Amino acid sequence: MIFLNLFQLKIHHRYAYFHDHRNAMAIALFLESHKAVCKVVYPGLKSHPQHELAEKQQHGFGAMITFYCAGSRKQSAIILEQLKVFTLAESL
Repeated sequence: MIFLNLFQLKIHHRYAYFHDHRNAMAIALFLESHKAVCKVVYPGLKSHPQHELAEKQQHGFGAMITFYCAGSRKQSAIILEQLKVFTLAESL
């Protein structure tokens, strides 16, 4: 039992990374097609200007997505307030 727990701790980050990457891609594709979003920045998307470079240099594309809401600042605030999991990363 102890061996299994140690093994799971050692490999958990690999599985978590893999699932984060797949989830991020699904979210980025959804956002890219949503009418309330005017731009999505995610290196996994073919529309990203450095997608090919990211494919060559990275193993997966990570889980950070940037998107721009269409419409006014007030409309953007309404969209962002409805998100359940959201971290504002102004300094990135």
